[in-house]
Amino acid sequence: MHVLLTQTASSDLAMLGGSAPPPALAEEVGRALRLQGDRVDVVRLTGPVVPDSWSTGVQRLATRLATHHADVDAVHAMDVVSAAAALAARRDTGARVVVRAQPGPLTSGGPLRVLWPLVLRAADAVVAPTAADARAAVALGAPADRVVRCVDGALVAAAQCRTAAPMVDEVRSEDYVLSLSGVPDDPRTIREMLRSVATSGDRLVVASPSDRDVDARECLLQMARQQGVEDRVELVGRVEGAALFDLVDRSQAVLATRADPSCGLSPLLAMHRARPVVSVAGAIADEVLVDGVTGRVVDPAVPYALASAVEDVSAGRFRRLAWGVAGRDRVTSCFAEEQVVRSLAAAHTLAAA
Repeated sequence: MHVLLTQTASSDLAMLGGSAPPPALAEEVGRALRLQGDRVDVVRLTGPVVPDSWSTGVQRLATRLATHHADVDAVHAMDVVSAAAALAARRDTGARVVVRAQPGPLTSGGPLRVLWPLVLRAADAVVAPTAADARAAVALGAPADRVVRCVDGALVAAAQCRTAAPMVDEVRSEDYVLSLSGVPDDPRTIREMLRSVATSGDRLVVASPSDRDVDARECLLQMARQQGVEDRVELVGRVEGAALFDLVDRSQAVLATRADPSCGLSPLLAMHRARPVVSVAGAIADEVLVDGVTGRVVDPAVPYALASAVEDVSAGRFRRLAWGVAGRDRVTSCFAEEQVVRSLAAAHTLAAA
């Protein structure tokens, strides 16, 4: 089978109020489909696709697909815009369309509020990274029997860990908790992060995956100054490769403080490295973490919940070890590459039925 894996430029998605999955995810999904013996080509679609004329932009992309990729059997669309283009081109290409669905919160009247229902009703199959995404897809019109659950982000975490250095012994861990998903958007969660520093005595290291949270970083530093803990907060930029694993391995725990499901890579990576995860409740947390087993999952709206959870982790070395080992067992058994590959294959089999 010849599969075209499509992804829209992140700048185009941002103009419509959406966000693109990490580029590494498309690479790993393509690799997983090739393991099934498929021929896979990856194409990045660039617009412009702007809010006032998004339908024209989508049709332009559809024409491009029909002109240059008419020989494919199926399209695996990584986002709603490229899925809409593939569906618009389907009359000419005859290709089945599988869409990765993470609708997220849809603003009233925005283009994505129109696009997602159209795409989900027309797609031949839907891949939902979490149970919450599956429910949202069905609520927006996807036939329930066409939705396949698949935590495809686990492919990226596993791929990163395959080439990583051996884990640092827990005895050598340092007195900091690590946030890999940047600064939370919600000031209440920022306040709770700083409370955790004040109550546990640990340092807080925040690694930002992009430069888009500049305002949130300034808010974090300002609040840290107000609470008198500025000297225990360290902001670092994007960290990759050996430096990333060193940072994770030497941490007491990894914080997942953004409910945004696109930030699900940090808990998966921490679990692979046998580090406990303290997370706010959200789509990916509810899917991959178990409160009291792999770490803690807390309600971000409850005052002191996050701070108390971090203190629980910091206070007990043996608890950290137990939660870290349980997390590694869970991610390597429940979210193993073989299972993700089977789920992706199931979605394409469903689309062909």
